Amino acid sequence: MDSDEEEDDEEEEQGKASDEDEDMDETINVEFEFFNQKEDDAIAVRTLLNNTLAQGVSVDCRELSTLICSSNVGSVIKVGGADSDPLGFLTVLDVTARPQLPACLGEIRNFLLKFGSAQPAAQQILNSGQPVGVILNERLVNVPDELVPQLHKQLFEEIEEQERQTPNSPKFANFVLISAYSEVAQTRARGKPQMKRTRQGGSDASRDYDKFEEEAYAAEAACTYLYPRKTAGGGAPGERWTFAGTVKSRGLVAFVHRGRIPAVLQRIEQLCK
Repeated sequence: MDSDEEEDDEEEEQGKASDEDEDMDETINVEFEFFNQKEDDAIAVRTLLNNTLAQGVSVDCRELSTLICSSNVGSVIKVGGADSDPLGFLTVLDVTARPQLPACLGEIRNFLLKFGSAQPAAQQILNSGQPVGVILNERLVNVPDELVPQLHKQLFEEIEEQERQTPNSPKFANFVLISAYSEVAQTRARGKPQMKRTRQGGSDASRDYDKFEEEAYAAEAACTYLYPRKTAGGGAPGERWTFAGTVKSRGLVAFVHRGRIPAVLQRIEQLCK
């Protein structure tokens, strides 16, 4: 091969490498949109429920997903238009005791009463006769956090609008969020002092909520209590081992008075910054 041919080959290889670099640097813009939930979203919504809520609550996710998709408040998050599958959703359903309470909401209510039996404030809220709304909040991990403040703000605006336009709609006095977080008990090397963590009460564990906004609801809650979570892959319930330490999955129920919702929304904004 002569020198001219070698130079041509080198230039061709450099051109290919340059094209590959440009392809790697290319930014793909994805537009996330909010839509009203509809009947066709039920299967995707049920999958989201099975992956998260069902790890702690024994509930008929099929019936629950149907109720969510027939609700007049809340939104689903989608990419690719209204006919695509939801990547997340946020809504509120009424778990107030009543004769026509759907079975799946009765299961959630019984769950709340069972694990909150030692919490007088929770029992009072659930048995007061005033409407209680359970916030159902699920999404895939790749949904941008920047969407969350507007999503929650829009939910409570829709609740207020429905109360004005529909006389028979429940006037929620309290809301309850069934959330979860992971707690990492730090591993200490032999002979070395253990670093103390001061977040969340000064324990030696760090708390990481499954969805960051759940921290805002917990901070403004009138009362909270824990519930057990299931775990995948054996080991103690809700517990798995990593090189960083033992990760424990905790379930947290938070009851929030309606008057604290503006403070919750403000905290969500701050956490998102």
